[in-house]
Amino acid sequence: MLCSLPEDISLNADNVPSQVLPPETQQELLKVCLSAVRARRSRPGYGFLSEGALVEALFSCACRTFRADELSAGHDLEAKVARMALTVYSDALYRGCQSHAGAEQNRAFTELASYLYRIAYHLVSAAGAPVLWAQDYTQDALQTIWLRLDGCREPGAFLKWSTIVLIRIVRHGLRRERRDLPMPEED
Repeated sequence: MLCSLPEDISLNADNVPSQVLPPETQQELLKVCLSAVRARRSRPGYGFLSEGALVEALFSCACRTFRADELSAGHDLEAKVARMALTVYSDALYRGCQSHAGAEQNRAFTELASYLYRIAYHLVSAAGAPVLWAQDYTQDALQTIWLRLDGCREPGAFLKWSTIVLIRIVRHGLRRERRDLPMPEED
């Protein structure tokens, strides 16, 4: 039984790597890739690539990475492909943020902002600070990321690197705000 794919996926000789996997193994791998992509895209901040483009890139990467015997034996394939999906997406988002095409760069930073805002919101609310600060911290992080984009040494870890930048900004901001808050007067 063939895996049903989104319409914008076209697997042809150009995007299937030279390592040839048996057709039934390719179909199984394709199902796992599609499942991993759908799980990833169900969360906010993962809409930069279309489902089809992400499945295509992930499938191509997985075909280059896994040997047929690894695929047939299981080896936590779903978990490995899920991690690989994050790496592939992160790499694409990094390249989008680096793009000199204004519209693509704007879409990439908009997706990154959505991703980072969720994290900032949780950090700020867990600290008991006003949740409005999450927007400020997200904007500060985006500005820092934009200025230091070349500081990300591994495009596949761009989301992790961006998250670290955000966490540092939130921590610094919360410390600064605590110093500036007036102390309650004793009765």
